[in-house]
Amino acid sequence: MVMFPAISLSTNITVKTNITVSATPTPRTTTTQKLHKTTPPLDSTLKSLCKLGKLEEALSVIESSKRKPNDEDIEVFSLFLHACISTKSLEHAQKLRSHILRSKPSLLQNPTLKSKLITLFSVCGQLDEARRVFNDQTSGEATPSEPVWVAMAIGYSRNGFSTEVLLLYSNMLLHSVKPGNFAFSAALKACVDTSDAFLGRAIHAQIVKHDEEADQVVNNALLKFYVECGGCFNEALKVFEVMPQRNVVSWNTLIAGFAGQGRVFEMLDAFRVMQGEAMGFSWVTLTTVLPVCGQVTALHSGKEIHGQILKSKKRGDVPLLNSLMDMYAKCGTIGYCRKVFDRMQNKDLTSWNTMLSGYSINGQIDEAMALFDEMISNNIRPDGITFVALLSGCSHSGLTSEGNRLFHVMQNYGVKPSLEHYACLVDMLGRSGKIHEGLAVAESLPMKPSGSIWGSLLNSCRLYGNVSLAETVAERLFEIEPNNSGNYVMLSNIYANAGMWEEVKRVREMMAMRGIKKDAGCSWIQIKHRIHTFVAGGSTDFRNSAEFCRVWSELSNATKKVGYVPDTEVVLHDINEEMKTMWVCGHSERLAAVYALINTGEGMPVRITKNLRVCVDCHSWMKAVSRVTRRLIHVCAPRTVLQFLEELLSSMGEAKEDNVVLSSVHSTVFKESENLEGKCTKIEGYDFNQGVNYHQLLKSMVTTGFQASNLGDAIQVINQMLDWRLADEPVVDDCSEEERDLGYRRSVTCKVFLGFTSNLISSGVRDTVRFLVQHHMVDVIVTTTGGIEEDLIKCLAPTYKGDFSLDGAYLRSKGLNRIGNLLVPNDNYCKFEDWIIPIFDQMLTEQNNENVIWTPSKLIARLGKEIKNESSYLYWAYKNNIPVFCPGLTDGSLGDMLYFHSFRNPGLIVDIVQDIRAMNGEAVHASPRKTGMIILGGGLPKHHICNANMMRNGADYAVFINTAQEFDGSDSGARPDEAVSWGKIRGSAKTVKVHCDATIAFPLLVAETFAPRVKPCNQ
Repeated sequence: MVMFPAISLSTNITVKTNITVSATPTPRTTTTQKLHKTTPPLDSTLKSLCKLGKLEEALSVIESSKRKPNDEDIEVFSLFLHACISTKSLEHAQKLRSHILRSKPSLLQNPTLKSKLITLFSVCGQLDEARRVFNDQTSGEATPSEPVWVAMAIGYSRNGFSTEVLLLYSNMLLHSVKPGNFAFSAALKACVDTSDAFLGRAIHAQIVKHDEEADQVVNNALLKFYVECGGCFNEALKVFEVMPQRNVVSWNTLIAGFAGQGRVFEMLDAFRVMQGEAMGFSWVTLTTVLPVCGQVTALHSGKEIHGQILKSKKRGDVPLLNSLMDMYAKCGTIGYCRKVFDRMQNKDLTSWNTMLSGYSINGQIDEAMALFDEMISNNIRPDGITFVALLSGCSHSGLTSEGNRLFHVMQNYGVKPSLEHYACLVDMLGRSGKIHEGLAVAESLPMKPSGSIWGSLLNSCRLYGNVSLAETVAERLFEIEPNNSGNYVMLSNIYANAGMWEEVKRVREMMAMRGIKKDAGCSWIQIKHRIHTFVAGGSTDFRNSAEFCRVWSELSNATKKVGYVPDTEVVLHDINEEMKTMWVCGHSERLAAVYALINTGEGMPVRITKNLRVCVDCHSWMKAVSRVTRRLIHVCAPRTVLQFLEELLSSMGEAKEDNVVLSSVHSTVFKESENLEGKCTKIEGYDFNQGVNYHQLLKSMVTTGFQASNLGDAIQVINQMLDWRLADEPVVDDCSEEERDLGYRRSVTCKVFLGFTSNLISSGVRDTVRFLVQHHMVDVIVTTTGGIEEDLIKCLAPTYKGDFSLDGAYLRSKGLNRIGNLLVPNDNYCKFEDWIIPIFDQMLTEQNNENVIWTPSKLIARLGKEIKNESSYLYWAYKNNIPVFCPGLTDGSLGDMLYFHSFRNPGLIVDIVQDIRAMNGEAVHASPRKTGMIILGGGLPKHHICNANMMRNGADYAVFINTAQEFDGSDSGARPDEAVSWGKIRGSAKTVKVHCDATIAFPLLVAETFAPRVKPCNQ
């Protein structure tokens, strides 16, 4: 095994640069040349030919060269072989191989060329030749190098030789070759193919040992292994949670895993989070998610996906559009399904079948038959799926003759009847009352009848009350599907309808004895992005709520007036009628319908998905509810979509009755409002008839609404922060004598922490920050490295206004850097380097001669001292002794300067731990002062300021200004309330987040808070 030295971490952490360079310090250009040594340039023409795939011309150049191949040609040969791999061109590769063998055969032992050859042979399916290359050890090396092992492993994997992959992986370990990310990935895939969970976990341990956990390729392979290896899905979730980076492949694997586990709601949640992370999507994502949207009637999510398809390059992808059609059909929106179908430029047989099936399950058999005729006239040859859709539609629509005709016609198209076709035929005969004919068909089949065929017959027996035949059919079903609870329940209901309660009891005892439990009726509805689940007899919190009880009562009264009477025939006979009614009323689809009526707008369709068939009573109830609420109600049950839309009554008597009903429904929809007078602020904007008064305009922000109100609230919070005095607080018993002195108490103010990101210092907001620091109106500053260097660089050279749309390549050619719509010339950073390096030299001298311990904040203070420029906020921070902390000091140009200095004059040490103590100490030791936070942007400054205040049990005031969203879980977008949960802000604190560009909001905010407290310089 390859062993790695252990790494110990000391509590005395320092950032130390002590690299020794033998040469003396040199000018910038010489240093750059030393840092970026290059090999002699290769033939650019030959490279271009390889990249363009012009292999014949490239080979001609190589063979006509009078110079013998040498090590400098490896790059070109590698490009040539790469092109051969892309085009699967064995002929050209063999010619190059022969050319090298004639001139310098040892080159073929180069790991890069060897691995390329192995890859080419494996891509072309010639594994024997790939093995020969792998085993060729003419160079005398004891074992192939790691890239060669990996190429062979991937070759085996690509060709389905999973056992060989695992043997090769074991040999790598035996030869002390560290497997790379692709070797680990190939081995994990092989574990999936061989269903070897034990070995897969062992490889996971090896990945941890070799510190490959941060690799994206390895993490995706691990995730796929745990998702696809049976019984390991919880481990897959753990892998996903700790992945440092996730890409589309990661999310697709997780989403497919949820789908495979039947955890459809979690799958949709994952898809929504994936969208929230701006991850994008792939064809695989959508073809996985769309069928689930149809399965649970998640029309809202399905429509969002449709919108994404229209904006993507996949808008013409036929399989994707077929999935989209299927989703719309299963959600009961057959009109949308047809629109997608009509707009498809290319259609395959699946497209036609999907449209046919959509019409069939939505009960539109006439449209299905018309489409079938159109299909035939367009010379589209139907298949078995086509006729399953048509026969099923005929069965549910009672078109027995037409169904019989189709059953015999399909053989003219070369379609041999399958079990599915016979099941449709038997169901069609049974539904039309010809149960014995259906039984005869089932018993004379050329193959063994399936459970669905006997199930159709049992359902027909239920419809027509044929108890004796039901018993015969049920016996067959119990043999085929002994654990299917639905069959037992249906037989029990048939007995109940016939009043045979002893037989009902017997069936239930049989279920108990066999350990069979009735499947609970479960229904789902989607409101916006959220899916709500309701279980028959469950959802007690909702059922017991005052809102449910009120609406249920109103619906009960309204539906009775239009003729609905509960059907309780199949409910247990040994309970009273009131309890029977309550039993039926607890069906899951009713609970879902009431919830949807309460939580969706008037006139909006109600879409419900149910896992079981809809009972007769619920069918009647839905029709009555549709009538009294004037709502379209879809119930998507197994194999069918029920639509309830009762026609409006027209006669005078019926209209009068409707008025009563509508009055009841009106009271449901338009609830009585709570009186907000005196409790809430009225919304009013600024009246410009009063003239232009900027103070009054900003003051009116509070009552304007939306983010203007948040800006107004931020102004109020900061003014409260600045107005606070210790004298405002009661004197506590254990305070010092000084703290009891009224004069002292009036002098103690709130400690203000200001945080901002570098882009704001690049902008003109720098001058707003400088104003605050100049007048000592903030106490502590935390920023990023750019927030330091951009302030200093602006003292040396200006930043210019550009445009957001300027082309990056053009700017690069001109030596210009873009920050949003700002332009910073490269020369500015050269001037910065010339200015700062001598300061670092002096700091190093002071460190060596005077034992000065430099910290990031001390380094920043020193730079503020040296800049000697009153436009710099760092200059004023130094003069006013305001600490400026930058925990990520090396993350920027300043870090580059420290890096360059470490080569020229090594040894400068910067202690970050002392600064962490000092920064946290500013909050911990603030007492008796209160603390306030003003944070512009997010990231590092926000986290460190909040974290420091957590050490003192939270800040007392907080104003966040940024445009980040909270929905991806990032700290930047988090609202103050999230920080309260961590103890970073007190629960009693005054807080607000302004969702606005800080370059707009912050100057306005300062104008109404800090600025009026400072006497202008010209007065």
